[in-house]
Amino acid sequence: MANVDRPNGFHPVGLLGGSGYNAMVQEYSVAVGNDVSIHVGDVVTTTGTASAEGLLNVEECVGSEGSAGTILGVVVGIVVDRSVAATEHPGYLPALTAGSVLVNVDPYQLYEVQGAQSLALADYGLFCDHIWAAGNTTTGSSNMELTTSSATTTGQWQVIRASRRVDNELVAVNQKLIVRPAETIYGPVGNDV
Repeated sequence: MANVDRPNGFHPVGLLGGSGYNAMVQEYSVAVGNDVSIHVGDVVTTTGTASAEGLLNVEECVGSEGSAGTILGVVVGIVVDRSVAATEHPGYLPALTAGSVLVNVDPYQLYEVQGAQSLALADYGLFCDHIWAAGNTTTGSSNMELTTSSATTTGQWQVIRASRRVDNELVAVNQKLIVRPAETIYGPVGNDV
């Protein structure tokens, strides 16, 4: 049975050194000039600016480290603004709209994500980059995935293992993987295998 193609970004599932969800969540600002919508499960980076309230501004991390910034973390919540209906339902921050997001910045957080291509078992432990895709404004879901066509010794994310799910066929397109951030702003972890 083939895996269902259902990208939904990065979702916390545990910690590298333990279990559970540690919730190292911080609030960040999104400037009105941000030209893409931000969804739960999206990977973000800092812009190098701050809001009038003193919060760092973030934007989606759309490329590999160096070209679009190092990973800050993953959006785990959108701060509801009653004047922006989409922040409440379906729960995303529209493009060109100022707002705030909650970001998990824990460098030891493990995430489940869909791989866009097939990843060989021999490539587990290696590194891949994420693929940016605009989120779904109808469901509020992220569409980010992991590019698994070329695992290497460097990259934004390290593949830890397959997600243990009944509906997850290994070494197949759209497989669900457990990864950890490797190129991250706050973490001592890196691309050392």
